[in-house]
Amino acid sequence: MLKTYFKFIIIFLILLNTIYSQVLRTPSEVIDIQRILRLKQQFQNQIFTPEEILPLVDQELQNYFKQFRDERLLKDSIVSIPYDYFNFPLNKIHTLIYIRSFSDIQKKHRLFSPYLYETFLLKAKLYEKLNQSQNALSHYLQALQYTIPILDPSIEEIDSKSLFPISISIENLEQYLDNKQLKEKLNYFEYWNATFGDENYIKELLDLNFKSNIEVFKKIFQEFKSNLVDIKNIKKDYYKADLNNNIVERRNKSIEFQNKWNEIKEQWNQLLQLEQKFKEEQKKLKKDYANILFSMANLMKDIEYKNKERERLLNQSSYYRGTGNALGINKTLYREFIGYKRLLELAHNLDPENIEYIDLLSDEYFREKDPVLGLKIEKMWFQYADKKDRRNPKHYFRIMSYYLNTKNISLATKFIDELYDYLKQNPEYQSEIFIDKENLFLDPYDHFLFFYYDFYLKHYSTIKNKEDFENNFNTILNKLSLKLDNTKDIIEKSNGYQLKYKILYDLAKYERINKNYQKEMNYLIEIYNLENLIESEIQNLENKKNNLEKEQLRLRQTLYYEENLELTQKLFEIEKIELPNINNQIQSLKIVKNSFPMEKILERIAYLNYKNKDFNNAILFYNKILEHKNINTIYKKRSMENIKIIQKNIQTGFNYKIKLPDTFER
Repeated sequence: MLKTYFKFIIIFLILLNTIYSQVLRTPSEVIDIQRILRLKQQFQNQIFTPEEILPLVDQELQNYFKQFRDERLLKDSIVSIPYDYFNFPLNKIHTLIYIRSFSDIQKKHRLFSPYLYETFLLKAKLYEKLNQSQNALSHYLQALQYTIPILDPSIEEIDSKSLFPISISIENLEQYLDNKQLKEKLNYFEYWNATFGDENYIKELLDLNFKSNIEVFKKIFQEFKSNLVDIKNIKKDYYKADLNNNIVERRNKSIEFQNKWNEIKEQWNQLLQLEQKFKEEQKKLKKDYANILFSMANLMKDIEYKNKERERLLNQSSYYRGTGNALGINKTLYREFIGYKRLLELAHNLDPENIEYIDLLSDEYFREKDPVLGLKIEKMWFQYADKKDRRNPKHYFRIMSYYLNTKNISLATKFIDELYDYLKQNPEYQSEIFIDKENLFLDPYDHFLFFYYDFYLKHYSTIKNKEDFENNFNTILNKLSLKLDNTKDIIEKSNGYQLKYKILYDLAKYERINKNYQKEMNYLIEIYNLENLIESEIQNLENKKNNLEKEQLRLRQTLYYEENLELTQKLFEIEKIELPNINNQIQSLKIVKNSFPMEKILERIAYLNYKNKDFNNAILFYNKILEHKNINTIYKKRSMENIKIIQKNIQTGFNYKIKLPDTFER
């Protein structure tokens, strides 16, 4: 009976061991990594489509995850990305990449698996190619689950070799071993040992040279730690011999102590040499992780854009009425992607020298008008970017704008001079000063105008190349006029008209400073013509609005007597979409038109004509002040008096002075 019982126990243990071994099968035992690498190569070379490759990749993953009951691990471990970007687990990504304390690694065993990393990474890229943003994000995040976490040590820069000098006295051993910097360094080595030294990781590592380095490191580090314990025991034995007054034993322990110290010192130097290999590998991993985060950032941007589109569609009637979020009108809000920016910042933190990340973060910070982060990122641009990079003008403008905003004129001047030198050496990049065509109607802060307005007009005497400067502005003006001619969107046109006015007005002021009065008058007349153009556009919209209101009244009367689905839909579109849209457009143009100080502009034009003895044109523009609806009566009264004075000049031939305000520039 007893024998039968023992047989049953043995059979049960064998079966249990078989089941246990099946559950614990590692990725290296079930995933064909060479197949994954071949599929990756075939995908890159476009031999097979993503749809053809995906099932094959899934099959390899199932080979590992099917051993878990109901495949729960596979389902639970794939992180679902919510459609609303603000619920996206950014903190989880941060934790996966950065480990703030080594104890976090020790508390919970994590699986570091290059096989699973490569497999999930390939699957993420396949989904990305198929424009399935959420699936791609989920699998990128899952790939990061199996990576080596990055530990950024807070170790001061010291000569690590000096921690173990050539020789020490036995009495001072603790002084060296209790050193805070040594403990931090050993903690760092423990991190290498627990991550790169993980058995599963070593087994799956594809780089054989690095694999060899890890195995050597583990062996030496284990011996090193053992020797640290041994040398402390030698010291104890030394003191016991000293206590027993055993001179021979004490001398032997002293020699043994020094030999052990030399051995420790040699091992320490070997560990430091291997550390350089590990640092190189960590730098490579950081770049790889940064690339993943950059891909995730772009995917997140796509999701956020779709969310905003969805929000706009769900609330479009409120947008058209003007009671909803400005998103329906202000297209620049489409650029405010929170998740995108945070992921981009994480990628930049991992790979701070990557100028692509720096350039994109520069766009984000400049859009937010953040001078602290903006200055920091622009300085990094000039630190790492190539001197011939065609994006340099954009960054020159941005760093100048930050310095001008913070009233640091001397540094702004330095970069202005550098920009001129750059454009002189690279004339083919002159056009880059216009940032990009899509942003032409953004706030003037984004343009050369800002630097002209806030710096050149106040410090114009310091400008080295006045002619080049004016030519640049005229080029911007020509580009702007061309785009206005080809733009049908009234809201965009309003922004364009506002920008054109500012450029013309500032150019007129610039010519006045330089006493080029004819050029000044030409620019002011262009502003007058621009106002007439806007008034004409407003009138066209008013006529269109009147026609729509007539059509609205007609449809209401028709639908009062009969039901007609098609006419009902048409009425809805007129009332809820077309009329509110036209009202917004008219209001937008009126705001721009009313912002022009036409009383000052017309009076200045009249004065310049009077100064040139062109009395007829002077009277003409004074009459325009009288005819203008939105000009103060003070200006109109003075215009009437000046018309009489000029007419008197014409009749008598004498030069009677016209009346001007005390603040008027003569």
